[in-house]
Amino acid sequence: MVVPFRWGRVDVAECPFDEDRHADAEGNLETTLEWAVGQLGLTHEEVVALMGAHTLGRAEPENSGYDGEWVDQVSAYATCPKLSA
Repeated sequence: MVVPFRWGRVDVAECPFDEDRHADAEGNLETTLEWAVGQLGLTHEEVVALMGAHTLGRAEPENSGYDGEWVDQVSAYATCPKLSA
């Protein structure tokens, strides 16, 4: 079975808020946790899961001002014991 994949949300055409909609891309773990817990109401475990999922994606200049993958995909998979075995 093939599950189709689509980038982005399909249920909302525009973001209803603009300020603080992303964590500081140049921040550290502490600032990211503080933003995600405060802004999104996530637990630390949920933040870690969200950050892990984002290693599979990439940034687009029109969304974040950054362009490219957040993590080198070859390195990410090569260093994961469960995926590189």
